[in-house]
Amino acid sequence: MDISVFTDLAKTPQPEDLRLPLAGTLKHCEIRDFVINYYPATKEEWFVSAKKYGWSYRIKDKKEQ
Repeated sequence: MDISVFTDLAKTPQPEDLRLPLAGTLKHCEIRDFVINYYPATKEEWFVSAKKYGWSYRIKDKKEQ
């Protein structure tokens, strides 16, 4: 069993690629839009922490310092 649905490391997923895997669960787009509207300094990011786990997605708060 794969840890991530995004295991092709040659292709960086996009936020809209989460819609199909999350269908019927959390409303990703609504949550994403809320966070980005409420915290406009956020940054969306795809990353690979280990090749065997595939891609992960996160929204980070990038406050100016």
